[in-house]
Amino acid sequence: MDVTLSDSGFTIKNVAPIEKQGKALIKVDFSYDPPIDPVKEPLRSGWVLLDPKSYWTIQSFDVQMLWIDKWGNDKAEYEYRILEDGFPVLTRVVVKRTTPKGKRMVGTYDYQLEEQDKPMQFSL
Repeated sequence: MDVTLSDSGFTIKNVAPIEKQGKALIKVDFSYDPPIDPVKEPLRSGWVLLDPKSYWTIQSFDVQMLWIDKWGNDKAEYEYRILEDGFPVLTRVVVKRTTPKGKRMVGTYDYQLEEQDKPMQFSL
């Protein structure tokens, strides 16, 4: 999805603290009304959980999607490993989709991101 907070159709409906599994998180409820081509952008509404104590990382989301005239749903859970300095590094995302026809799919995306020093290169 190519939707950002600055898109004209994006609206934050509510921001509230919640607790989940012993963590103090922030839940952001939103809606989205695509300003140009609604068929190409199915996102319509949902929520995202953010962890303010861990660099505002996404913990999970639950969104409603509209494909032409049928509704579906995407849910995701994010996992991180924490570096020695406390910085979170994404390790896994599990996405659960319910299609407009009621089919359920699960996608698991594993990441092995490593911190590396890379020399800066400049060109003129």
